[in-house]
Amino acid sequence: SFERAFMNCFNLETIEGNENWITVNNTNLGSAFSNCSKLTGLHPGNWEVAGIHAFGACFRGCKVLEQAAFDELVNWVTPYMQYSSQMFNNCNAITKLDLSSFDMDWNGYLNQMITDNSNLEEVNVSNWVLEESNMNQFDKYSLFAIFNKSNKLKKIIANNTDMVNSKLLSPYDIPVDVARAHTVAECELGMPPLPTSRSAKNSLFKIK
Repeated sequence: SFERAFMNCFNLETIEGNENWITVNNTNLGSAFSNCSKLTGLHPGNWEVAGIHAFGACFRGCKVLEQAAFDELVNWVTPYMQYSSQMFNNCNAITKLDLSSFDMDWNGYLNQMITDNSNLEEVNVSNWVLEESNMNQFDKYSLFAIFNKSNKLKKIIANNTDMVNSKLLSPYDIPVDVARAHTVAECELGMPPLPTSRSAKNSLFKIK
C-alpha cells in the first residue's frame, strides 16, 4: 500500500525513479502525496492502478505539481475505484485535467474531488458513468462540491448524451462563469440549463 506514503512531506521537491515503481499489488493510494506542497514532478503514467480502490486525497495540496504529471493520468485504468474524495484538491499548477479514462462505475465517494484549483480551466469527464446505488448511503452529497472553488474553470467536457437529473450534485458546484457559458451553448455539458433555485440539483454525468 502507498497510503500516506509521502503525506505531509512539505519540503519534498523530487522523487527520483518514480516512473519505474511496481504498483501492481497496490490497493491504496489514499493521501499518498497529500500536502507535498513543493513537489514539482511525478511520472504516474506507467503505474499499474487497475487494482487500486482508494485514491482519496492522493494529490491534495500538491500546489506546484506540474501539468505534465497530470497529463499522464490519461493512461490510468481504474476498474475498482471506489474512493476519490479530494483527490485533486488544491492542485494550483494545473490548467487541464483529462479524467476520461477513469472507470467510475463503483465509485461512491467523489465529494470535493476537483476543488480549490485556482488555475484549472478545463476538465474532461466524458466517459464517466456513476452507479447511484453505489453512492455513499451515509453521505447524501457524495458529489457535493466536486468542482467547487475552481473559479477559472471554463469548460467541462461531459459528452454523454444520456445525462439525467440527480439529487446528488449541487448546481453551485459549477463556477458561475461556466454556468453562464453553458446558457449560451459555449460549454460542452450536454444537459439542460442549470436551475436557479438553490434547492434544485443537477448532474453532469450519466446516473444509472
